[in-house]
Amino acid sequence: MSNLAGLKRVDEHKLQELQDRAARGDPDMTEMDLLWLSVLQDRYALFLEEGLRLLKKSQPQRAPAPNSPPATPNSPPGSASPSSSPAPESGAAARIGSLFGRLRGASSVFSGASPVNNNSLSSSGSFAGGGPQQQETAKLCRHWSWVADYLVLGAVPLAEAGTDPSAHLIGLKEQCKERSKTVSVVVSALEFDEAAEEAMRPFAGPREWEEIMGTDAFVHIGLPKDLDAEVTTPIADMVAVCAQVHDAIVSHGRCVFMHCKAGLARCWVLAMCYLTAHRNMTVDEADGLLSVVRPQLKPTEQHRVFVGRFVEHIMAQRAPPRSKEEDEATYYRVLAELLSLPPQYRQRIVRDIEQLT
Repeated sequence: MSNLAGLKRVDEHKLQELQDRAARGDPDMTEMDLLWLSVLQDRYALFLEEGLRLLKKSQPQRAPAPNSPPATPNSPPGSASPSSSPAPESGAAARIGSLFGRLRGASSVFSGASPVNNNSLSSSGSFAGGGPQQQETAKLCRHWSWVADYLVLGAVPLAEAGTDPSAHLIGLKEQCKERSKTVSVVVSALEFDEAAEEAMRPFAGPREWEEIMGTDAFVHIGLPKDLDAEVTTPIADMVAVCAQVHDAIVSHGRCVFMHCKAGLARCWVLAMCYLTAHRNMTVDEADGLLSVVRPQLKPTEQHRVFVGRFVEHIMAQRAPPRSKEEDEATYYRVLAELLSLPPQYRQRIVRDIEQLT
């Protein structure tokens, strides 16, 4: 049996522990715990898929018995009648069958939804219109989700070397190849000190993205790692990042990967800002789309407040310029208010205007 997606016994134990903690709503579960939960769920899903393929491959085709009735039109070639007893499995198949009989029930750790019937939009783990090869590679998508052919959203990927399919950048590169895309820009919502933590060493940073994926630009737009803290990131910085993302998508035909740590909250902010600023979506439309393609997203109230402020800023920028008549009316209204003030305040306003201009 091959590497089986790099799954080790210690990984199984760790996955079980993290799933138990998540199931009981452990308040001490950190974002790093959730990140590793996502990694191990991906790895476990690949483990099951690969093992089931090996099991199917190891089962020999049985020839029909001499006196058996012909196969029905819906039966595959070589299939036996319902009354036929199954042939004994070979030693290897029996061992694999025993293992996956025990594990098959746990395959729900991977939660891929059905494709969205909306052009190229697809849900987590699925590709709209993709062939069998695309569907197979998409099993990695617990860790990230394709919002559309031009936008990927999720957790920070692993950056393991080699060709192990559990190395996320290897898997992502294959998915991009299937779509004839390359990741031109990576946008990280991690804070600078957070990205430099020792615990983040196994995960992709600027060097890994450039060496493995050939990424052109790696952009930091730090959002607080305390998910309940007020988001004080300058709106102007987010506007600039969204413009850079849109240029990569529209002008160069590339795709963009947006991530936070666990792919559950801060990456939602990045995607919401881009979709409302450059894809003409309302907040409800963008939020509805993201909740379908990545249902595990859990933005906090502070994240929603920031997106609301961002959208207000964008809408103000889109407001049509005022006419000359409107400016004249405003001028006479302000002048009337100024003349209604006591003389000392009128003089003070004149002095302030002179200083400011």
